[in-house]
Amino acid sequence: MFRFTIRDVLWLTVVVAVCCAWWLNRSRLITARQSAVDAQAKAESVTKEVQNAISELYAALHRRGLSTRGEFLKKVEVVGPFNNAPQGSPNGEIGK
Repeated sequence: MFRFTIRDVLWLTVVVAVCCAWWLNRSRLITARQSAVDAQAKAESVTKEVQNAISELYAALHRRGLSTRGEFLKKVEVVGPFNNAPQGSPNGEIGK
């Protein structure tokens, strides 16, 4: 019959704890990566929709004989909702 010392049981506990911690961390990383991939796919989809809408706008302006000055609508830059918040807004401080 096998005899285990307290030291052997403590080592086993440490090994099991490390394996559980690794497994939990790994599963959280996989979940976070998948959500990031989903968010990127959604952002790319929205970007294509916006670019199509801008192209349709240019086409409609051109059909009506209007011309656009400059290339201000050619480049679409996505900015977070509160990056350029005006003063007095919920994100900005009043009286800056």
